[in-house]
Amino acid sequence: MNKNLEIPQLIEKEFYVLTVDKLSKKSRIHTRESVQQWIDNLKNQKVKNYKIEYALEDVREEDIKNNFINESLYCGIITSLELRGDDLYAKTKFKTKIVINKNMIEDPNFFDNLTLTPKGKGNVRNNIIYNFELICFNLVENYKSVYNFDIDKSLDEEKAD
Repeated sequence: MNKNLEIPQLIEKEFYVLTVDKLSKKSRIHTRESVQQWIDNLKNQKVKNYKIEYALEDVREEDIKNNFINESLYCGIITSLELRGDDLYAKTKFKTKIVINKNMIEDPNFFDNLTLTPKGKGNVRNNIIYNFELICFNLVENYKSVYNFDIDKSLDEEKAD
């Protein structure tokens, strides 16, 4: 690590997560009602925060494909969730003292092509996810997100403006 690099106490970022009531690439829909419950749980402090699990391509799939958070991959927290229209955004804080990937603190562009996806378990009927138990959020590459076409679409719309 570069000894001249001043390490911040926390790295704060905001991410687009998903669009409610919209079919994902895996043919699943998170409803406004279920997403609003995640938001309310944070606001009402039923949940202090949601953990973020590091799930980038340098992690073995079997380390993240489970119904719990792998504590060794815990890298940050979601401090707030907000719906802007139909789009869900998350404000986050990432650890800087013990990091899984040193680029998280050394590369100012590290998070540019990353996003968060909800990790949990639930039931699916007619493509709609019901009784979804949110476990955490995974930090993933944009191209791996089942919601990334929404990111591409919104970026294209911004370019057109």
